[in-house]
Amino acid sequence: MSKTREQQLKTELPGSVERFLEFVAMQSAVYGNSLNYREEDRIKADMMNCPSRWRGLTADQIRNGCLVLGMTEEDASQIAYYRQRVIDGHKLRPKYYKDFLFEQKCVSEESPEPIITSRDR
Repeated sequence: MSKTREQQLKTELPGSVERFLEFVAMQSAVYGNSLNYREEDRIKADMMNCPSRWRGLTADQIRNGCLVLGMTEEDASQIAYYRQRVIDGHKLRPKYYKDFLFEQKCVSEESPEPIITSRDR
């Protein structure tokens, strides 16, 4: 039995990333199915402010997920480009939404690694 594209997306992307991309897709639909600067800034900010949400995801997984959600090839490629920049070690610099976090929290879907400070040693 073959899986549909939507079922494949659900297995490829963590729930919080899928919900975030659905949010972005809905917002871009309002603007003629095209990302505007607000959504681009929100994507950049979330990728920088919550790296654990995006950890382990490739640019191709992001692109495919965006396409399944109905985004244009151009928008899907732009979001995938942002992800690839982060993977390559670059920082994304949002202009307007620097502190944006989707769902107002950043929780890893897996068990988070404990943060060890100098006080813990």
